[in-house]
Amino acid sequence: MHSIVHGKVHAFAPCVVTALFMIGLYFPSSVSGEQSAGLLVREMVLLFVLFGTLAFSCGIGRFRLQLNGCLILLVIVACTFLSPFGSYAIGAIYIYVLLVFLYNLNLQTIQSTSHMRTAFGAANIINLVLGIGIILQSDAVTNFLQDHYTYFYPELLATMFALRKPVLTFGSHSVAAFYTFLFFWMNLKTFEREKRWVYLFLAVTQTVFSLFLFSFTSFFFFACELVMLISLLLQRGRQSTIRFAFVLVVVVISAVGMLPRMSIYDPEWNYHLVDYATSFLTSTENGPVGRYSSGGDLAADLKYLGENPLRPVGLSKPNSLFFMDSGPVEYLLRGSLPLLLLIYGGLYIFLCDNMTARRDALALFIVIVLFETGFPILLHLRTLYLLPFFVVYMNGLRITPKAESLYASVGRAAIGAS
Repeated sequence: MHSIVHGKVHAFAPCVVTALFMIGLYFPSSVSGEQSAGLLVREMVLLFVLFGTLAFSCGIGRFRLQLNGCLILLVIVACTFLSPFGSYAIGAIYIYVLLVFLYNLNLQTIQSTSHMRTAFGAANIINLVLGIGIILQSDAVTNFLQDHYTYFYPELLATMFALRKPVLTFGSHSVAAFYTFLFFWMNLKTFEREKRWVYLFLAVTQTVFSLFLFSFTSFFFFACELVMLISLLLQRGRQSTIRFAFVLVVVVISAVGMLPRMSIYDPEWNYHLVDYATSFLTSTENGPVGRYSSGGDLAADLKYLGENPLRPVGLSKPNSLFFMDSGPVEYLLRGSLPLLLLIYGGLYIFLCDNMTARRDALALFIVIVLFETGFPILLHLRTLYLLPFFVVYMNGLRITPKAESLYASVGRAAIGAS
């Protein structure tokens, strides 16, 4: 009887992972264009409940991850008492608790199902509509996103939309670039597995979105996407490579060629774009230089770390320090080198323990750590929601058709036994 109940609960796990995916993508962050603390609390509580359901269904990670999680929280709390600052943001501990919970999920036994594939397809369609709507300046799309998906401050999304950046539900161009790359990767790997050209089309669409996002991060990922596409096609033969290269050039030229025609809605938009591009690419206030230079956003943080390398601030909240523009800097500020190693060490172990292909785990680890130099994406709620789906989905692409058939037979037997 116990095995039957456990089988039913375990069979429910893919549904929970799918729910995490859809909620993580589309749970609103604002009300009438103002970021909502109430929605944030609801999102965190719901995430905790869904993680708890997965832990009950599939168990938790190995002892080394449990120890890693305990040490993360212990270091942060202990460093709070070492802080020279008297004001505190105790609520910051909750996101670290959720990150520790994620690290301790056991995802390797969860099967990628047809429901997950359907959800992924639906998300691709929704994102395609939203992205095209932003590029074409659809009031219905931009007003909806402005009302329900504003992050940080109201003017941010307005600026993104004015420059036709397909940020979707992610709020800013750099964060959107990260998730756009993940969608590109998933679509490309699905095409490799199923040989269905619609997935290659969707992957190319993500590449176009990366170009339109127009940030240092999106340009980096755009270059990676081109390399991956060319590498894939080289494996398929010279003729396929030539054909795809031609199609890609046509798509990019067509997308760029649309810009003058789109400017009919805003005759000055082309000039705004040129001015923005010139100031953006030559500015010392954007990208890595804007963050890590002596006059950048992280200047005060780096100065504090240089003068107080062994005096982290834990959960204190000094007004002179900034915690948003770099994951490594935030971890060093809150818990010095031990916290930095625990966060990234835990991430690496979590990915290696749960992903079927070690190279997938290593590639995802590198992508996350590189992106973290510009934004603490591991502390972003959408990442905590989406990462389990990404892991399970990618594992499903690595399963051979014979093994997939066996999984399906076992699943049907478990349901029949119930």
